[in-house]
Amino acid sequence: MAISRRKGVVPLDEVPDPGWLRPAGLAWTTPTQMMSWADFLLRGNPAVLSDALRSEITAEQVDTLYQSGNLHYGYGMFVSRGFLTLDGVYYPTTVWDHGGNTLSFTNLFYVLPEHDFAIAICSSGYATDFNRSVDVAITSLVDLPAPVEAPAYEIDPSTFGRHVGEYDDPFANGRFNVTLEGGQLRVDAPDLEAFGLDIEPVLQPISSEIFLMTVDGTPYEITFVPGAPGGDSQFVRNRGFVFTRVPVPPPGLPAPDGASAAAAGSGGDAEVRAARIRAAFVLAKLDAVPQRWLPKR
Repeated sequence: MAISRRKGVVPLDEVPDPGWLRPAGLAWTTPTQMMSWADFLLRGNPAVLSDALRSEITAEQVDTLYQSGNLHYGYGMFVSRGFLTLDGVYYPTTVWDHGGNTLSFTNLFYVLPEHDFAIAICSSGYATDFNRSVDVAITSLVDLPAPVEAPAYEIDPSTFGRHVGEYDDPFANGRFNVTLEGGQLRVDAPDLEAFGLDIEPVLQPISSEIFLMTVDGTPYEITFVPGAPGGDSQFVRNRGFVFTRVPVPPPGLPAPDGASAAAAGSGGDAEVRAARIRAAFVLAKLDAVPQRWLPKR
């Protein structure tokens, strides 16, 4: 193979662009630029965005269902009511954060607005873990309030029946059937198994809504999300994929045939579906729930 080299400007259309080299969100950045973003979140710039709209970025918009109601989505940022260290110490102070991971880059970004503190760690590597460095920086450099008891996850098996039913992901993973046997939730995912994935049938509870599903020996967090507070679950969510409950037909109408759009077809379509399944689980690994969100096991 011949390799040519030349000095001078290289046009952008001649620069290789493999997907696995791209950063999260395709936004190239540095820790210094991330600090500029932190400064904007803290102090604003009306020439860029009004203060009223900027405040919505870090306002509690949607409950993530993690940390028992103490961790929310803003707009592009997570908004926490406290900082939880890897050792389980919980400091009641507001935290804004968001990372970003690909097969080539990892980013950590934390802002403690009540203390005018921010930290960003950008690394050129897949799944590098600098969470301990974040803990040391925050607990060493910030005058934190006294720690309190961390939000606790509750496991109430009497509520597991709300999750029972048939679900479907028509875009990739197909059917996902949940049953309750002997106080345990069990799962059957025939379309995933048809593509050669080994699914551990018993779901391991972390809370009444959050469970671990083991696929090919790797645990993936899934969350059952109700359509209304206290109601039956309508979605099974991972950050890489979502299953939606299949509605039960009214009496007298035939039940659906159970064939997901993801499971239909053959030939080239099967290759597309297999690629979608692989992509979903790669994304689930890349964008896994931060370990500090879940209880130590």
